[in-house]
Amino acid sequence: MTFAQILIRNTININLLQIIRLFFQNLARKLSFSQLASLMDALFKYYEGSMENFISQARNEGDNNLIKIRLVPSSMPEYPGYWHVLDNFAVKHIMHRHSGNRERLRGQEPVTLTDFFLIIQIVLEADSIQPTKCANGNQGLIYTKKINDEIYTLIEEVRKGHSELAATTLYKRKKKLTDAKSPI
Repeated sequence: MTFAQILIRNTININLLQIIRLFFQNLARKLSFSQLASLMDALFKYYEGSMENFISQARNEGDNNLIKIRLVPSSMPEYPGYWHVLDNFAVKHIMHRHSGNRERLRGQEPVTLTDFFLIIQIVLEADSIQPTKCANGNQGLIYTKKINDEIYTLIEEVRKGHSELAATTLYKRKKKLTDAKSPI
């Protein structure tokens, strides 16, 4: 069965790992790289509703489908034409890893659903932006922003193929007295 036939039969419930495996298996076959890239792009749909509805749907989305919402265009000269995006995998990660009382054991505050609405402010008005490497080897950016008495840290992955700066994690901590001299 060819890659295109599998995509046609399984457009709704295709597994991302299966796509990646088939992608590499079929590089030397009939479909060109651009054709395969176009088919994969069709699987990643942008959400058109409100942020509140996106967060609700993203938390309940299955692991086989990627949905993402465009937040704002990048204003960084290094990334012209890029968009800041948030996808369901980031929402699930943030809520699973950074939203419970166990965050306080790490010296952090639990992330709440309302914190997702601050992402745009964090990227547009960051107190600092540092380059980093993501776990998958891609370039990344670490944004830090003080809002009221909390310091937010947002990490985005640079996705060159899609011209996206995609949020991967978000966490926050209370501003400490020792942070008084810090610019953030």
